[in-house]
Amino acid sequence: MLLEEISVKQDVVPILVFDTKIVYDCFEASLTIEDFWYSFREFKNELIDFYDGERDSANLVLTERELEVSISKKGMQMICKIQLNHYKYDNTICHSSLIINYEIDQSFLPELINEINETLDLLCLK
Repeated sequence: MLLEEISVKQDVVPILVFDTKIVYDCFEASLTIEDFWYSFREFKNELIDFYDGERDSANLVLTERELEVSISKKGMQMICKIQLNHYKYDNTICHSSLIINYEIDQSFLPELINEINETLDLLCLK
């Protein structure tokens, strides 16, 4: 999963605007997303607690659910689920999703936490 071209839209609460792209095998999905910056701060805090063994999972679920990330323990394994959702509202509601589940180890978590910190610092959001 790639998050690219991250910027901040100033509002009552600053909003992160970014492009996300998920590629798996022959499937690809991309979407431009806008959401409150504190969703990522909360995810970072959950990741820290998860890494320290204080939680069984860490979840990022954006306000309109365009992007969902879940990292959880299953026995001795860690499972990561990434879900990119697209909703279209015309006369009817159309919904499509790309969902990827895979096993990971926790060695990448400190780097992910640091990347979230650095991004929020760079955008002056703490």
